[in-house]
Amino acid sequence: MEKQFGAPVSAKQLFAHTHTKRKNGEWVDNKSKNTSSFTDANASAKMKEEMQLQREQMQQVQEHIQLMQQQMEQMM
Repeated sequence: MEKQFGAPVSAKQLFAHTHTKRKNGEWVDNKSKNTSSFTDANASAKMKEEMQLQREQMQQVQEHIQLMQQQMEQMM
């Protein structure tokens, strides 16, 4: 597949390639379709969690910067 696409393929792309019918692109069975949907939902939930963590970390960094600025102003 890497030769076909000219780049490395993801696990999701490989799964779709090996579990869909070539003639119409339909999933070979409901288990494959459900697995794909489940992994998509899992990836989405994980991404949301990571984004929330990054927001929290960014807030902490901003608070730290403000504190440092206040300390610098007091020193002057």
